Amino acid sequence: MKGLIINEVLFALLEGLFIFLIFSSMVLDDRKTYLKEHKYKVLLFIGIYTFFSFWITLSFPTIYHSLILTIFTGIVLSVITKKGIVVSIMGFAIAAVLIIITELLIVNLLSILMNINISHVINEPSIKMKVSVLAKTVQMIIGILIFRSDIKPIIKYRQKVNNETLLNYSVLGIYMMSIFIASLNFIIHNPKDLIKYKILLFFVFIIYILFGIFDFQERIKLINIQQKYTLQIEYINNLETIISIIRKEKHDFFNHLNAIYAICALNKPDAVERIKKYINNLTNSLSISYRIFDTGNVYIDGLLLVKSNYAYESNINLDVENEAPLSLLDIKDNDLISIISNIIDNAFDSFTASEKKNNKAISLCTYIDNDEYIISIANNGPKIPENIISKIFENGFSTKKQKTERGFGLYIVKSIVKKYDGSIQVFSSDDETQFIIKFPLKGEYNG
Repeated sequence: MKGLIINEVLFALLEGLFIFLIFSSMVLDDRKTYLKEHKYKVLLFIGIYTFFSFWITLSFPTIYHSLILTIFTGIVLSVITKKGIVVSIMGFAIAAVLIIITELLIVNLLSILMNINISHVINEPSIKMKVSVLAKTVQMIIGILIFRSDIKPIIKYRQKVNNETLLNYSVLGIYMMSIFIASLNFIIHNPKDLIKYKILLFFVFIIYILFGIFDFQERIKLINIQQKYTLQIEYINNLETIISIIRKEKHDFFNHLNAIYAICALNKPDAVERIKKYINNLTNSLSISYRIFDTGNVYIDGLLLVKSNYAYESNINLDVENEAPLSLLDIKDNDLISIISNIIDNAFDSFTASEKKNNKAISLCTYIDNDEYIISIANNGPKIPENIISKIFENGFSTKKQKTERGFGLYIVKSIVKKYDGSIQVFSSDDETQFIIKFPLKGEYNG
């Protein structure tokens, strides 16, 4: 029993570590960083490799061990490293070949030095144990040296589909179930090993569940990265819009300078007064059309700059009063943009549908009241009927005639507000429609 534990557990642990060292050197571009950032996955791989190799020793005839273990190890490596199954099997095959070569060399070398037959070296337990210890020691030295060297991966792989990890994980589940069913035929004829079989089977499925947890965590990280990427794209789009605005203003400045130059060239008695009046009107116009905001969130600042320019071109006064910075909120930037942009866009749309031509206004105010962060967005557009207010947050509801891809903005807003334990209310009268959004403050600012 002691020999079985050493051979099938301790040596399997070392073998699993050696396989990862060689595999990562052959396949992974930045293997040292991967080991540092995913050490728990590496430990999990070594553990599952050890248990599985022990399991198939009890459950299958020796003739099937290598094939079953090769395919299984390749699938597991593909799951933890997000590489293709074929590539992972190739990487494992290289490690397996190195294991075979080192063991054959050591066996032959000892048989020559000790002047004994190879069959005696293999069959004698005491000699076999010494050979195994020596072989694993040599393998670990080789594995560490290759891992720490500057050798570049020789197996190149380009991931073509984003959901390949899910595919690999599904293949792992199917393969394990197939092996489980196939092993029943062999374990039935050996009832004495049934308890060991059940225990090992339990561990294998526990490890499979752990892989599922790791996969879920990776997907959450991927979603967060995608959200940040989308946010950066939106921010870049806002910057491009700002640049377009500046270019337009630059063109207008040339026209204004030409006009001022023309007044000077005419040299009329009231030229100075005319220039003063012209510049005064120009300054007032620029202060309205081009504004800088400081809300405590750089993405919202860019968004409001774009919205304010659109409001100016549409003869709408956009007023922003920021008594409490948005940095007091524990809300993701992309969610905050969705809330504010959707409600402001809804206000713009309300003016499009109304007959109002003058004195159109939209206001955005932020403040703290009763330990709650308040975002108030109001407009003096047409009143929303009572029977409509109760429906505006429903998925797909819209009062617009063109409903294609419409009716989701306010539904998205309410969903996001609810996600952060907030609340949203709508008040509408003949004079004003107001959206009041309340959020809990960050812990350090509350109370």
